[in-house]
Amino acid sequence: MTAETAASVRETTSTMTQLGQTATKAALTAETVIGLARQGERASAEGLSAVETSLGEMLKLSDEVRALSTKIEGSTAGCATSSRSRPS
Repeated sequence: MTAETAASVRETTSTMTQLGQTATKAALTAETVIGLARQGERASAEGLSAVETSLGEMLKLSDEVRALSTKIEGSTAGCATSSRSRPS
């Protein structure tokens, strides 16, 4: 092998080593990004579940308030009617 060929082989080997290291770093970065994306997905799912639960509870509370309001209106109307029918 000539000196020129040997130098070319060393340079190619060095370049291949650098490419391997770069590829390893890129793979590690990709794995980190995937892990963060999965964490974000889990957090989103948990947040959505919490919102859905809260919404369900708010709708239930709204129904209870409406029912209570109807009862109060009925009681108030009954009181007004009975007070009008009483002699003064």
